[in-house]
Formats: sequence, C-alpha cells, structure tokens
Amino acid sequence: PGQDENHVCGRLAAQLASLRDSPQPLLEVGPLEPTRDFIDVRDVAAAFLLLAQRGEHGTYNLASGSETPIQFILSELVRIAGLNGRPRIARQDHRPAGVPRHFAGVSRLRRLGFVPAYSISDSLADLFRYHERLAGTPHVALRARP
Repeated sequence: PGQDENHVCGRLAAQLASLRDSPQPLLEVGPLEPTRDFIDVRDVAAAFLLLAQRGEHGTYNLASGSETPIQFILSELVRIAGLNGRPRIARQDHRPAGVPRHFAGVSRLRRLGFVPAYSISDSLADLFRYHERLAGTPHVALRARP
C-alpha cells in the first residue's frame, strides 16, 4: 500500500482506480509475461526487525521467494476493482520488458523463521484502495481471497 506509479503494481492500481466510472475503460499496459518477486512493505518491515533481532553476519535476500507474472497482477487488480470483463487492454509491447524472470532465494531468511504475512491478493487490495482514495472514487472494494 502506498506504492507510487513508478512501479508496475502502483501504476496498474492507479490506472484502474481512475477508470472505475469510465463507460469504456481502456488500460494501457506493457509486457505481461515477465515475472517478479513481490513482497508487501509491511512484510519488509517485519523482516528488517527479525534481521535486527536474530540475523547473523552475511547477506540476506529480502523477498517473498515467489515468482509472480505481471499478468496475474493485472488480473487480480481488475478483479479487485470490480471491472471484470470491462477494461479493454491495450498492450504496449514496444515497452522494454527488462529481465524476463526475477525472484530471490530466501532460504537464509526463512531459516530465521520469516514467512510473509500478507498474500499478494491482500497487498493488491490494499494498494488499490490507496489509489482509489487518491483518485477520489471510493467504493466498497471486493475482499481479496485469503
């Protein structure tokens, strides 16, 4: 929650929040095939606390350890926004996709007992509500699946 539009989740959430009342919403997106390792900022804070308390010297990858396609992020945000079947998707495939797959090995962090508390769906629901408030279009958002 609070992620700005410089990042893919924030950009999609902001666009969808602004399109809610549009009769023919059009969403412009870049490549949807790449994967990323998303983690909620609240889980990052919890991981930092755990590392401060029990971490040992060395390097830790602070991530979820899960690979999530951008296509899933878009589908989930469309569902959360209540726009299922409504937005037209305009793919801007000329945009560079960057690294096609990106996720971290988190075994060292897991050995300390770290497990993310927020699912990607819960995080996206909170992110959408944040951008919805910024756009000034509050509504009763669908509850994300646990």
